[in-house]
Amino acid sequence: MWKLKPSLERGGYTFNGPLFCTPDILQLPPYEVLSIINQIRDLVKRQGTVDYLQILEHPERDRKIYAIDSCLAADREYLLNQGGISQKTLTEHSHWTLLFSDEY
Repeated sequence: MWKLKPSLERGGYTFNGPLFCTPDILQLPPYEVLSIINQIRDLVKRQGTVDYLQILEHPERDRKIYAIDSCLAADREYLLNQGGISQKTLTEHSHWTLLFSDEY
């Protein structure tokens, strides 16, 4: 099973925008993708905000998965409340992505 590595940095990201997955990630069994999503969400629940880059490893595979958030939580709130942009526009630019490290 994929396991989230401890972050070296503490950041201001919440991984709560829409999720994009690369085609290679979508080739994983759905339960593995759900496990990855749940690990990220659980980390954010525990810490509030986290680093924009989260790395997952699998003990039996020679690959890593990157979870990358594209927008700071504070920026998201500012843009929505004071930046004069719509929720739709914010959603289009405030997403997170799952990809294999060799796809980066």
